[in-house]
Amino acid sequence: MAKENVPQTCAKCHDNPSPGFAQGTEHFELSAMGPGKPMYYTAKFFVWLTMIAMTLLVIHIELQLYRELRTILQKRRRS
Repeated sequence: MAKENVPQTCAKCHDNPSPGFAQGTEHFELSAMGPGKPMYYTAKFFVWLTMIAMTLLVIHIELQLYRELRTILQKRRRS
């Protein structure tokens, strides 16, 4: 697409684009190289952070359940 046509083309989908709207990077893909590099690594970081947090949460809940079960079984044996 020609640079002169970018504002008109963008205006088809984006309402009221500002004068400098067409000068920005449009619809780039997240990749380890190029203009999407910072967002690519930010997305990777948050995906890993979420996976690690969820894994630790599940382990924590399982340990709590194990302790509760153990406590209940010990009380039953004493009775």
